[in-house]
Formats: sequence, structure tokens, C-alpha cells
Amino acid sequence: VHDAQETVTDATPGAVLINGAWGLGGIVVEVKNEDILSPLGKPTTFFRQGGGSGNDRYGMHGVGIHAFYGMESIGPLSGNLFIRGDGNLVVDWVVIDGVTGEIFESHTQTLYGPLNKPTAQDTGAVPVTGGSVDYLSSKTYYSVDGTGWPGAGALAGQQTDPSAPFYKGYTQVSHDTYCPIVKGTASILEGFRTTASFGLVTPVGVDFSLVAIHAICDDGTSTLWAFNPNGGHFSSPGNIYCLNLSAQGSVTGDSVWERDVRVYSPNNPPPAGVQEIRKGARITTTSQTLTADTGYLDVFAFKSQPDDSHVQSMSWSPLQYLINGTWQTVNFAARASVSTMRHINQFIPDDLSCFINGSTFLDILVDDSGYEWYAASKKLTGNYFIAVENIEDGGLVIGMSHDATEFFPAGCSVYGVDSLPEGFMADGKSWVFDGVNIIPRVYTPDETVARNTYTRDQLISNAQRVAFALQCAVDTGDMTRESDLNEIKRYVTSLMSADLDLKNNTPVWPEVPKCGVA
Repeated sequence: VHDAQETVTDATPGAVLINGAWGLGGIVVEVKNEDILSPLGKPTTFFRQGGGSGNDRYGMHGVGIHAFYGMESIGPLSGNLFIRGDGNLVVDWVVIDGVTGEIFESHTQTLYGPLNKPTAQDTGAVPVTGGSVDYLSSKTYYSVDGTGWPGAGALAGQQTDPSAPFYKGYTQVSHDTYCPIVKGTASILEGFRTTASFGLVTPVGVDFSLVAIHAICDDGTSTLWAFNPNGGHFSSPGNIYCLNLSAQGSVTGDSVWERDVRVYSPNNPPPAGVQEIRKGARITTTSQTLTADTGYLDVFAFKSQPDDSHVQSMSWSPLQYLINGTWQTVNFAARASVSTMRHINQFIPDDLSCFINGSTFLDILVDDSGYEWYAASKKLTGNYFIAVENIEDGGLVIGMSHDATEFFPAGCSVYGVDSLPEGFMADGKSWVFDGVNIIPRVYTPDETVARNTYTRDQLISNAQRVAFALQCAVDTGDMTRESDLNEIKRYVTSLMSADLDLKNNTPVWPEVPKCGVA
């Protein structure tokens, strides 16, 4: 015979349960928050809470099951399953510190269901109703259904079809407004920031929006490239650079440039050069100084006193040049150019082979034969064109091109040749032109020693870098590299004893060690 419980919450060991014990078979037991969180542990109970103060652990009234897991070293452990009055289900796991009575660990959540649907943010999705998506900022990409393309279809339907991977609906804005659609900001390491965006702009005086690409730097510099849908025009505030430009219609503008050089056109004709030379009107002076500082002395005459005591007068004519249809007088400042004055030869053969000693006079580039460079460059023949300096004294080749017009040979000559020798490089020091052939340059003994010394010093410098690393390895106990280090030392010794004084020959350098010195 055992005693029965005296109350529905009587926890006497061995007592027989009565009807309603711990909420079984009758009304569930009223349980306070402090009971659930008791440091002594609350026995397993079917319970209810009314939702009032101290009776609202799960937010409102409802019923649940308190399952006592047992006592651990830290204190009591329990799990709770609570059905709230709004139909939502709350689960709760609690660990209480048996000494302090504080909550040591707690995990509480309201389960998802028809009455508690997850939000787009809860699942990392985009809300169908719109709104803030800041919680997606850490995602690496945005993706739509791969089976189709939202908004794909005919061009005519794009304004009425409200679907696209990204879509902003119709909005009215005032003039002089920029509406970005996509925007990003970046900088190079610690450099200046640039923000770029794609959007629509509504300029003042225009009744429709322009499609635009906009960039603004952190110093406020702003640039806008605009596409005009009413006619298909594109406008850029600066130059447009491209590898090739093809146009089915006209290309309009103030000027056309190629490689920073303005292209000749009816609005920018090529210079015609000097068409004719003549004497200007004769000038006579009776000044005591008798200096002709206003023109070049071409012809002069003088009269003296009957007793030949002094010059009475002097006359001269300034030179005049017909340049591009305008007669120009050579002033006193041009006297320095008289030594380079050339006759302009308008008759250039179609098979011109060379342009000798180009120099400028009155902004015209001509050669010893009087050929003007712009016209002559188009008639030079050959598969290759070389620029030669000091043709009378060795003819050092300083440049090579497949197109003679790429040169501006002021102070040098240009020759057309059919072929180039093996190993040729237009480095301005290794090859010369003798008027017929391109041949290797013959260095003077002093130049040979200087070149060989430079090469030797470079090889020694390379070896020293490797030797330092090997020495460090040996000094720190890696004796396996000692043989490599000794090999480098012998290599440097051989370099130091190389014969550098060889006329136009490269010394026989010692073999590079297998451990490498490059």
C-alpha cells in the first residue's frame, strides 16, 4: 500500500498519482516563468501560462509540455513545447546555473507554418512585394530562373512589358535629373575613387530622356556619355579612340585625328610648300648706321662722297617666298636659317629611293635635292624604310618602318631598301648604312673595350646575387651548397681575367655554372 499524492504537483517519491497529477487527466497546471527557470529543476508537467506579468515566457497565453531532462553539473536541463493562443508553436531548450539561478543556455524559436510564414530576409530571398534588400549585400551574385529571360521579346513591346532581370517602373521626374539604374564605385588600392553608373538623364530643353553612362571622381570631376533615342545619336565630351572606325554614313565634326595628328582634308589641306622666290621692293637708307635689320641683304649698292670720305647711302631687297598662296618676307630673325636655305623642287620622281639630309626652312622639311618631305615620302620605294643619321660619316641606322610617312626626318635621311639583314635591330648603335647595304657597325677599340667591360660587369653582378644567397645557406649550416658557391667563385675569377681588348669581337666568356647566375 502506497500513499497517494496530496496535490497534483506533489513530488513525494513513490506516491500514487491522482487524477490531474502534473496536468494529466484534468486541467493543465499553472506554471510561472520562475518555475520553468527554477535552479532546482521543475518536474515534467503539462502546463499553461496566462500571458500576464511573470507568466509570459512565450509571449502570450497558451498550453505546453515542460520536459525535465535532469540535473547536470551545471544545473537543471529542460525542454518546452508551447502552443500559443495565436496557434503558433514555440520550442524552447533551457539550461539553468544551479548556483546563481541564472540562465546558462537558452534556445527558443517559433516554428514556421501557415500562421508564421518566413520572410524573404529569413530565407535570403528577394521579396515579391519589393522593399529593402540590404541583407543581400553580402551575396556574390544575383540569378534568375535559367529556363528563360524575363522580358525577352520584340523591341516594340519593351515599354509596356514590366519584366526584366532588373526593372524600375515608370516614374516622372523633372528636367536636369539623372536616374541611375546600376551603380558601382572602385579605386586602385589607395588611389582616387571613381563611381560609374548606367541610367537615364533628362536634359533641360529636351522632352524625352537620354540613355547615359556617367562617371564621377572623388574630386568632383563628372563626365556623361549620352545616347539620344530620337535619331540614334551618341555624344561624348572628349575624344573617341578606336582601333578601326567604320561608318555607313557621314562622320562629322570639326576635325579628324589619327595618332594625335590631324588628318588632311578639304578643311585641312596639306601644306603646298614654297612655290616661288622673288626679291621684295628695294629699300634705301641714308642713315649714319646703314644697317639693314629689317630683311636679308640680297642686292645692295652704295654711293660715296666725291672725296670718298664716307658712304652716303645703301639699298637692298628682302627675299620673299610664296607659301600656300601668300607672299612672305624673310625678316631679320630668319638670317640664322639662311645657311640651311634649300631650293624647293616640285618635280619628284615616282621611284624616289632616298631623302637625303632633311632640314626645315620656313617650316618646310626639304632635303639636299630640294624635295619637300610630305610629297617625297609618298614616292619613296622599297619594302622597308630606314632613318639614317650622318650619312656622310658612317650612316648610323636610327629607325626602321614599313611606312615612310611615319618618319619626320629632320636632321637625318630616309632610304628605301628591299630587305633587312639577319639579326637587324634599329637600336641606333649596332648597324650602319653605306649607301647600298645595311652592315654591322665596326666599333673603335675604345668602344669595344667599353662594351665588353659593361657586359662583364653585368655578368659579375648577376653572379654576386646568386653567390650571396649561397653564402647565406652555407653560413647557416647548409653545407650541401658549398660546392655551388665555389663554382660561382671560380666563374667570377674567370670573368675578371677575360680579355676585353679585342677589336670588334666579343670575348669568350666562361661557361655559366649549372647552379645558374641569370
